[in-house]
Amino acid sequence: MENEKEYAAVVPYYIAQIYYIQGKKDEALKYAETKIKSGNSQHYDLEMKQMVGHAYFERKEYKNALPYLEDYVKRSDKVRREDLYELSYSYYQANELNKAIDGFKQLSGKEDSFSQSAMYLLGDAYLKTGQKANARNAFLFCASNSSDKKQQEVSRFQYAKLSYELGYQDEALNNSSQLSEHVSEFHL
Repeated sequence: MENEKEYAAVVPYYIAQIYYIQGKKDEALKYAETKIKSGNSQHYDLEMKQMVGHAYFERKEYKNALPYLEDYVKRSDKVRREDLYELSYSYYQANELNKAIDGFKQLSGKEDSFSQSAMYLLGDAYLKTGQKANARNAFLFCASNSSDKKQQEVSRFQYAKLSYELGYQDEALNNSSQLSEHVSEFHL
């Protein structure tokens, strides 16, 4: 069916999806990437790019994931938070920190594990780019989210440390005393 002219632009997406759902992720990736690179117009071009980017992300091949996820996010009308996280994390892993920062900032404001992880990585990216004040704020947001208790405590420590370094000694002392109350619960 995929070789018939009227279905050639539609069927490849469904074939790739079937491979993926059957757990044949390598086959789905290879098939979808071959179809995308063939240059033939695909009705579900964006969805195929999302699938390929996601597959590379799952394999921790972030540099390979980037062009597909970038194009998907840039051209899509509505992007899921998961896709934005995968793109931002791929930027982070590829050391494209300013792009990672832009993406992670868009994931703040919720009380879920995506937001907490994004705020932690945002804080780290800010640190790596020398933006301590922004890092301090990101760690504060992460510390206020209890989705992952260990990440919350590490963020509280980073917040207190940066507060001290930036001259907010009262904040540093308050947070360090709160931290010491909880440290015995965790083996950092």
